[in-house]
This record gives sequence, C-alpha cells and structure tokens, in this order.
Amino acid sequence: MKRGIKEGRKSHQNQTIFFKNSPRIIGSYTVVGQKEATGPLGKTFHHVMPDEYFGEKTHEAAEQKMFETAIHGAIRSAKLKPADIDMMLSGDLLNQITSSSFAARSFDMTFVGLYGACSTMALTLGLGACMVDAGFLNRVVVSAGSHFATAER
Repeated sequence: MKRGIKEGRKSHQNQTIFFKNSPRIIGSYTVVGQKEATGPLGKTFHHVMPDEYFGEKTHEAAEQKMFETAIHGAIRSAKLKPADIDMMLSGDLLNQITSSSFAARSFDMTFVGLYGACSTMALTLGLGACMVDAGFLNRVVVSAGSHFATAER
C-alpha cells in the first residue's frame, strides 16, 4: 500500500500541515468601515475609516490606503520596521489584485499577490507560515481585504 493512501482515500495525516518551528503571529492591525465598527466586533478593530473614501478620490484608492494603513500598523504592532520584513503576501477581490499590488509599491520588500476570493486571508497566512517554518523567510507580512464599493461591482 502506498504511503498515505488507505482504502482509496488520502489519510488525514497527509492533509494536515504540522509545523516544526512554530511560526506565529507577532503583530496585527485591522482597518474597517463604519458598518463593521457598529457591529458586534466593533471594539476589536484598530482603525475605523471616517468615510468610505478614506480621504481619497476613488474607492480603489481608498482600498489601497486600507492595505497600506493595515500593513504599516501590523509591522508597528510587532515592534518592527518595514526593512525587517522579508516578504509581503497579499490579496484582494479586485481584478488583477489591483489594490494589493498598488499598496505593495509603497514598501521596499518582495511582493507575492495571491487570490483565493473569500479564502485569501487563510491562503496568505498559511503560505506565509509554511515559508517561515521551512526556513526560507524569517518574517512575512500578510494581508487581505476588500472594499464593498470595489468588490461588489
């Protein structure tokens, strides 16, 4: 019998990733709109945008600013500087992951854009953790987001 195959099905052991080096989240920061702020989790968010344009001229520019604010905030909360980060993994719901890639231009680090629709946050966290655990990178910043006025067009 092949390793990991039992009775024609994959074993659960081959579907679960076990980390040997225990990567961990050392900083976080959230940016939300007014609607999220008034919800049941409202007090747990770090920054509430004053309006849907976040001081910008378009919703797309507002979403880019959301990413930049969240990434800077997460790095600060980890007591690090952007230069301490090896790679950024990020994604959004816009065509060509536009907001993420435009935000990445504000940082001097390698950028990998990821698209998993609703799973983008899990995708960025999981891939970042795997890269750190494997020893390829020391520190990564991950982000995912969507602005209601850009994602729902």
